[in-house]
Amino acid sequence: MGFCNRQRPAAGLPAVLIAVVAVMGCRETPPPAGPGAHAAVGPRRVVALGRLEPAGGVLQIYGIPGSRIEQFGSGLRDSADLPGMTREGYGVREGDKVEAGAVLVQLDSYKLLQTQYEAAEAKLTLSRERRSQEIAVADAQVKQAEAAVAQARAKIGEVRAQQVKIDALQQAAGIAQADVNLLASIQASDDELVTEQQLRRQRGQAAMAEAEYGAAAATLPHALKAAQKAVDAAVANLELARANRDLAQAIDPTIAGKLEVKAAGQARDQAEIRAPAASTGSSDFTILDVAVRPGEFVTQFPIMQIADLSKMVCIAEVYEADAKEIRVGQAATIQSAAFKDPFDSNKGLRGVVRRIGSLVSSPGITNRNPLAPSDRSVIEVRIEIDPTQDGAMEQAARLVSMQVTVEFGAPEKDAAANVKADAPASAAK
Repeated sequence: MGFCNRQRPAAGLPAVLIAVVAVMGCRETPPPAGPGAHAAVGPRRVVALGRLEPAGGVLQIYGIPGSRIEQFGSGLRDSADLPGMTREGYGVREGDKVEAGAVLVQLDSYKLLQTQYEAAEAKLTLSRERRSQEIAVADAQVKQAEAAVAQARAKIGEVRAQQVKIDALQQAAGIAQADVNLLASIQASDDELVTEQQLRRQRGQAAMAEAEYGAAAATLPHALKAAQKAVDAAVANLELARANRDLAQAIDPTIAGKLEVKAAGQARDQAEIRAPAASTGSSDFTILDVAVRPGEFVTQFPIMQIADLSKMVCIAEVYEADAKEIRVGQAATIQSAAFKDPFDSNKGLRGVVRRIGSLVSSPGITNRNPLAPSDRSVIEVRIEIDPTQDGAMEQAARLVSMQVTVEFGAPEKDAAANVKADAPASAAK
């Protein structure tokens, strides 16, 4: 189209007729209607291209570039000993399943980092034991200081109790002096009844009693002062022991060890690549593609791709001109020549529109029809595959990202209008 073969005009034709023929001969035939073309009147079914995807998307598993893969995991959760811990259908090969959080890959640095982690844990354990011993020693020192305070206070009680003895000595000294005075008066009246020797002996005893009383009375204040100082010193020692114990309990030298263990664990975990935790759907992922093998080095590309295939959806690319025909909750039929029986032919998979995008972009799916327009803009429409249709989810999970054709059912109000519009034509027939 766009070119016309002009023949030499026959002799004798009018000039106007020649011009009309020339114009009609160069007129281009209108192009066929594309997938986004609209009918002039009445409802219609919108047809678009789409692709089958897991509801949670395909997950790209990356590693540290430059690291070497030591071994694959078993595909089971928390499998410390990787070899020999597999069960039917679980592993790290294409098509195998892996549990959420399962070990996928161990890098060559894992063993060294695991050793460093164990060393950090041992160091932390030793630090905890040392701290426990320090707190125990501080507790013992507090108890000893409390005992010393009790002893010092008991000593004060003993010293104060000496006052009773001093009073007794004072009284004894007074009695001895009274005896001296009595004997002296008797001797003065009758020297034969009391001899001088008896008087001297009594005077000696009185002097000794007075001296003992004086010494005890003079010592008591000093003893009380010394005992009080001993109590003050014991109390101060107790306060210091308690402060040391509180300090030993407050200062935790294991904090640095805990941080070291945490850092060593994080470094080790980077050398052990696991499947992500399950957020929705089942707790199993399926290995879709493995790009690197044990012994090979990790690049900036994904090591493998995994997905939860328990719930599949279809992402349709609807031309922007057709987007107004799509409604949330609208039925859709997903078809592909690759579907197996009973989903082949025109039956397909049933689906329901769950979300209509608002971003207009260029098509991401290549239309294999050479006559299809290539400059159209599309809007993504998310279609949920009917889980009640037997075998539909398994059929969709067979080939992830497979290109399909999606036919949307007409909205109910448009369908009702279509019935009314077609009624006269049917009656005429």
